[in-house]
Amino acid sequence: MRFTFCLRLVVAAGLAVTLSTSACRRKRDPDAAPAPSPSATPATAPAAGKPAATPNTPAAKPPEPVPDSLPTAPPDSSLRFPVNKELTGAIHLYLTDYQKMPADFETLVKGKYLKALPKPPPGKRFALDRNRMQVVVLD
Repeated sequence: MRFTFCLRLVVAAGLAVTLSTSACRRKRDPDAAPAPSPSATPATAPAAGKPAATPNTPAAKPPEPVPDSLPTAPPDSSLRFPVNKELTGAIHLYLTDYQKMPADFETLVKGKYLKALPKPPPGKRFALDRNRMQVVVLD
């Protein structure tokens, strides 16, 4: 009995919130055309039949990604091989701070994301699974 009352109260409160917030939304006229933004309209319109003149300055090119020298593991290898959580966590922190990959694993030590570079087990090496952004231990 008490559970049913509580459930009804929660449902009624959720419904009240939904109705009150939907009434506050601005309704759009489906027949009205969207207003053009000032930056989207050209300063001078080209004459009919003639293409618009382009400025003499070349278009800005997006910056090319800086290649890193991190060893790359096969795609999705983190599903088959052990993951080094220490290096993976340090790379994630570096990515959060700089929005790019470190040049190499030593960059993580220089940036104080790691105290020292961990040694892989004998006969193994570290590599980055770029699909999952995890450092794996490969043979």
